[in-house]
Amino acid sequence: MRISPRIMLALALVGCGEDVPLGVAFGTTTDAATDVGTDGFVDGAYTLTFDASVTAQCNGTLAGSESTFEAQSLADLGLLDKPVTLTRISDVLVRISGAGLLSSFNQTSVDLDRTSVASGGVYEWYVIVDDDFPLGPMGTPQRQRSLTFPEPIASPPRATARLRYVSMSQTSSCDLFVPVRLVP
Repeated sequence: MRISPRIMLALALVGCGEDVPLGVAFGTTTDAATDVGTDGFVDGAYTLTFDASVTAQCNGTLAGSESTFEAQSLADLGLLDKPVTLTRISDVLVRISGAGLLSSFNQTSVDLDRTSVASGGVYEWYVIVDDDFPLGPMGTPQRQRSLTFPEPIASPPRATARLRYVSMSQTSSCDLFVPVRLVP
């Protein structure tokens, strides 16, 4: 009996409704790996962790104040290791959500947008949160926090958090850079 190529195609497509173990030896029960986007992000539960190696870059009247800004503890900055959930929304949008973000970003979810940062296909995933965060050293208002994941996405995903302080005159700023990881 000969089976039509159309029927074989239909049967193959029906079988692809779920994960299909590819490259697994016949007769094993190992399921296919978790679906991963081409960028390397994997949906799931993580712990958002912050590294204490904070570096600062200051300019204008705040230049030379780097050590004062770097002396703040992660707890002082509200950067606490907390559980979060990563969810792919689309090919260009990934959401990180969870109550753990509240102390770090003043909201319970942030959406990372994929954007080109240079010609030649160099991309990164980022979010910028503009808000009134607590005052920093020397009474300097903190106006913005951002999170940037460069591509290719590492495993576990690594990022940089940037906290921007701006002088009252809005002419000088100091940026704190904090290494971040999403640990499964």
